[in-house]
Amino acid sequence: MSTDSQFGLSVEQADSFAVMNGFAVVKLTGRLIDDSIGMFEASWERILAGGIQGVAVDMTDLEFVSSAGLRSLHKFGKALVSPRSGLVLFGMRPAMAKVFKYSGFERMIPIVETRHEAMKRLRVRKGGELGGTM
Repeated sequence: MSTDSQFGLSVEQADSFAVMNGFAVVKLTGRLIDDSIGMFEASWERILAGGIQGVAVDMTDLEFVSSAGLRSLHKFGKALVSPRSGLVLFGMRPAMAKVFKYSGFERMIPIVETRHEAMKRLRVRKGGELGGTM
């Protein structure tokens, strides 16, 4: 796990989380702000390079996302968009969920409540049945 304690963001590395059938779960904790975006994006580059087909992002312990954090999530969501891959966010706190809703984010990237729902959405997407565009 990579941690930037100065900025309060923790991102699981591509080689440290379980990957099953081409899917991975990334847990974010702390604050995804301008100063932590570099570490966040470096972790995502490793994930993409590893041939992951889908990623579920656990936001249960994420306290804050800046506009730069939203842009980074959108960027990597776009990188994972195809009929056989995807990005799903889950476990958002209510206040954060409002920000994502009002910014139109949920039209681009699916947002669900639980890990189980996220993995189910990714499996459906792998089968080519889940719509949505970035």
